[in-house]
Amino acid sequence: MSVGFYATLAGDRLDQSKRNYRAAHSWHMRAEELEQQLRDTEWRYERLELINEQTQQANQKLVQENESWKRHANELRQKVVAWQRSAIQGEAISRAKTVVVEEHTGGKAPIDMVGEERFSEIIEGEKLKVMEEWGINPWESNGT
Repeated sequence: MSVGFYATLAGDRLDQSKRNYRAAHSWHMRAEELEQQLRDTEWRYERLELINEQTQQANQKLVQENESWKRHANELRQKVVAWQRSAIQGEAISRAKTVVVEEHTGGKAPIDMVGEERFSEIIEGEKLKVMEEWGINPWESNGT
């Protein structure tokens, strides 16, 4: 075998070696790229887990607050019912008193006995007492 043959063979092997190096380098670069994508994906996954946990905590807080508001609304409903019952009872007592007074005065209403002006003064005085007892004044700021 001649020197030319060995030189050609060495040249071919050098070319093959260079191709192998470039291929290995390309695969190495692709592997680094994939590792970076994996790290990015893991970071995104961890971030999503954190966001999911925060969302679940916020949802749980909202559920608790919702329950609190439901209890508060129920308490207000009960107060309204109690006030309605009290107002109805008060009106019934007032009407019963009117019937009793009319029966004992021969059909004369209290307004006829004391006069319209005095009767209006008595009503306003009683209204102030009731508002003080109940702790409300619906004529103030449109009842709000």
